[in-house]
Amino acid sequence: GRSIILAYDQFHFDSMWEEYVEGKEDKLLPALSQIEMDNLILDFVASGSAESVTQLENQISSTLSHRCGFRFRGLIGERIERLIDLKILLRQRDDLVFSSELGKTIAIKGISIRTAMDIISSLNKENDLNQLSWFFDLLETHDGKSIYVNLSFGEIQSKVYERELRRRAKEEGFSNQKVRDLLENGLSFTYTQQRKVKLSLLFSDWISPLTTLELEKRFKLRSGYINQAAQKMSWLLDSASGLARALNKDSNLFHFLKNLSLKVQFGVGDEGLGLAKLRLQGLGRDFIWRLVKSGLSSPEKIKNTKPNDLKRIIPESHIKRLKNTLNGWKGGKRRRKSSFELKNRTLPRLFFDGAPVKDRFLIFLDGQRITLSAKSFSYLLKLAWSAFAKEKGWLHKLDLESGDNQAKYIYRLKRELAPFLNKGWTLIQNNRLGCYRLNIPKWEIEFNFKNLDQHPDAEVKNILSFCRKDKEVVGG
Repeated sequence: GRSIILAYDQFHFDSMWEEYVEGKEDKLLPALSQIEMDNLILDFVASGSAESVTQLENQISSTLSHRCGFRFRGLIGERIERLIDLKILLRQRDDLVFSSELGKTIAIKGISIRTAMDIISSLNKENDLNQLSWFFDLLETHDGKSIYVNLSFGEIQSKVYERELRRRAKEEGFSNQKVRDLLENGLSFTYTQQRKVKLSLLFSDWISPLTTLELEKRFKLRSGYINQAAQKMSWLLDSASGLARALNKDSNLFHFLKNLSLKVQFGVGDEGLGLAKLRLQGLGRDFIWRLVKSGLSSPEKIKNTKPNDLKRIIPESHIKRLKNTLNGWKGGKRRRKSSFELKNRTLPRLFFDGAPVKDRFLIFLDGQRITLSAKSFSYLLKLAWSAFAKEKGWLHKLDLESGDNQAKYIYRLKRELAPFLNKGWTLIQNNRLGCYRLNIPKWEIEFNFKNLDQHPDAEVKNILSFCRKDKEVVGG
């Protein structure tokens, strides 16, 4: 609901129109040159696609990147030895290698090996269960440095974040040596250090009862950026917990990192985490905090609360929808569809309704109503398109979008869908070569073309033009 000025004058408007609207489409560029060689080798080995230097060279030789001049010969053997030294790969026999548990975790989480080494360094220190210390450490990793935030001139001059960090250090105390060195240095923080401190404080307050509007004012940031940055930090924390488990670190540290990852993902504290994990429609971060403050931190308590009492806490428009949703929960868990219900359903397993619900879009999975964010909806629709367009349904991550954020968005999509999946079933498969596909046949996917034709994203309409050839139109 906020307006943003994109063009300040006619010249600016004409320039942007020519560049982004009438401009030529980007050329296809080789992708492997954008991936570090160590990560590329690990992906091939962890997926089982190659287990020797010869097999790796054959795999890479068949790619567009090789035809465009990607240099790799003579490098693979040296890099494999380095990965063996790091215990990411293990030697099987002769020149054959396979990925260790550590290597598999790095590949599955989608982090760079450089980031993994930074995290392992933090894990090898004394067990630190201070959340701000972990935010600070993860922001110094290779992937963590991509979480960028600006500082205004006023923020720099006032040293507001430096003063706040010193205040919290007196109250809480930090065992993290990097934070302590920063505080004891006696010099003013550099611009980079101030940015890091600002983000660390932001994530700490994000999981506190402060409202989103209060956070916007305190840190001079928009809610969209705050949520996006929080999702990246949640991904890094989840990766750290996975590495802690792979390295058999103290169970308290593993559970701390896993729990902190979930809290940052949803923007809630320990009390609201159980409610947040249910992903109830219409129940955002601020509403969860209101319910927690009122002593309603579980679905059962909300179900037993009269609507008139709930009106004092959340908007009346949310109450009916919230109550209807909670009727499908028993004992704090979503009621699973029985095999009889699944066999006799009238909808397909995956139905793209596409109806907008505020800033989200509607799908049905096994008859269960789910609203997805625009990005998650787009990713899932592209995977559905691949089921029709490609023989085995595999879709490379660069076909989802350009850049290197696909793993994070797939991770977010899986988390949005997780509460609705039957135990032991995975909807999205990964071949560890950077490709994904849906774990259902194309005849169990349907589309509401009437709704989807009205979708604001032109790319969605282009995808549907292919799927429409294989499907009958499903009316609203």
